[in-house]
Amino acid sequence: MSVPQFLGPLSELRNRTFAFFPAIVGADRNEWRLRTATLSEATVENVQTSQQLTIARHWLGEISSVEAPVLIVGLVKELELREGAVIPHRRKVLEMPRAVNAGPFHATASEHKAPVVAIRTELAKATSPARRWLRGGLAAGVITCIAAGVLLRDAPLGGRYGIFRGAFRSLRLTSLDDYEAVVEKLGRPVSEDRLRTGDGTPYLRLWYPRPGIAVILSGEGDKARYAGALNSSGHVLHATAPALMNLISAH
Repeated sequence: MSVPQFLGPLSELRNRTFAFFPAIVGADRNEWRLRTATLSEATVENVQTSQQLTIARHWLGEISSVEAPVLIVGLVKELELREGAVIPHRRKVLEMPRAVNAGPFHATASEHKAPVVAIRTELAKATSPARRWLRGGLAAGVITCIAAGVLLRDAPLGGRYGIFRGAFRSLRLTSLDDYEAVVEKLGRPVSEDRLRTGDGTPYLRLWYPRPGIAVILSGEGDKARYAGALNSSGHVLHATAPALMNLISAH
């Protein structure tokens, strides 16, 4: 396949299959190849259906540096395939049904005056400090959860992995952990690659696609021990052997 023009980072997609993240809503299969690229847009082709889509360049985000199990091209917003065109996806907002005998929303204030209820000051005084503290803590927890969800939804590809840094460290992997210890804590990896650094140091890379973490074991065979972890962009998340991890990350 020949591509007339490649611009910037899209040159990495030459003759390579990739997937969009998040996947395009309405597309049958999330497996694509780049056909053409200009300053303003890129045309991609579905590997399974041969359908071609044109996507604005400003909707394309980062390209993952790790290809296993598949190369990822990030989208800065969720897109939707509608009538052959790619547009921003908008989630439907469901309107709450009205009560059976409810009047129209534009009714005048005089027709629907709410009863005035006197609030006794004794009730407010009876609220204990512990109860007020509990209510404040619940409200703060709800706000924190909403904020975390927005960050995960809107952060560009590669930027999200910083959120998993603390959770990954909580697994307490150490330089004494071997292959079996890592598998016991993280499960079986999707792929395993035995590689060497530029100076010939052997290491084993274990790839976990969710949330996109490569665990590095330094050494060969039974002597291999945990050295650290990288995200899909090649940035070091954690290291027990900083020199080796920096060498692998730079490579």
